Amino acid sequence: KKMLTKILGKSSVDNNIEKEASLATGEIYLKEGDYSNAILFLNKFLTKFPSDDKAGEAKLLLIDAFFKKGDYKKAIEVYNSDQKTHWNCG
Repeated sequence: KKMLTKILGKSSVDNNIEKEASLATGEIYLKEGDYSNAILFLNKFLTKFPSDDKAGEAKLLLIDAFFKKGDYKKAIEVYNSDQKTHWNCG
């Protein structure tokens, strides 16, 4: 996690590396129960890469983070938002 956040802090990061690091860091924070940081990194991924093949996976993780944080309203908003997001999670 420390290495991923260090990579993301650099000003000139390759898009593919940034994409993978943002998603992986968000997922790690979610698994650790740090929902605020999970939301931060997953939002970063979805903002920067909304049409990526992994956007559906990131969106589901984001919904899960809001749900586990107890913010059910925001989880529902994310679920209902932007129907263009890819829901391909495989």
